[in-house]
Amino acid sequence: MADVYTFFLKNWPDCPYDKFLITNHINFKNQHFQTIIIGNDESWSKTLFKAINILERTYNCVIIALEDLPIIKKINQEQVHFVINSFFDVNGNYLNLVNRPKPMSYFNRSFGLVEKGSLYRPSCVYSLWNINILKSLIEIDENAWEFERYGAERSDIYGGFYTVYKGLFNIINTVSKDVG
Repeated sequence: MADVYTFFLKNWPDCPYDKFLITNHINFKNQHFQTIIIGNDESWSKTLFKAINILERTYNCVIIALEDLPIIKKINQEQVHFVINSFFDVNGNYLNLVNRPKPMSYFNRSFGLVEKGSLYRPSCVYSLWNINILKSLIEIDENAWEFERYGAERSDIYGGFYTVYKGLFNIINTVSKDVG
């Protein structure tokens, strides 16, 4: 986890948002991140659900990042701020910040639509979520890949799913699943 932390601080040192690390039992003490301790690991989804229950007491939206996807290039905070404000202006439900999946149609100058029926429509890879929508899509027994795959079908009841035209976060995937 220290490597992801190091990459984050190196490449997004001016991140103005509250930052949290979700852990099972260890309190990761530092000045940049707060720790949310969840307890025993039951499933990826249940861990996320527990963290969201805590965060929703204070926040309406959350940016999700995963530990196996470190940021590898400097973030343009001014650009991130502009895109996020554009998302809030349209009362969006989901915004993918890395351009995966690609937009299917134009929406505004910041981002395009991810249409209903799109495979992997919701993702937790550097994505901004309306917390209520995210909670409604979580199935407690799913792993991250299942959430993205089957959550796509569940997400079809909602509009307001977008993705940026050009990724705001340059990341490297250090873990992948063979989908065969």
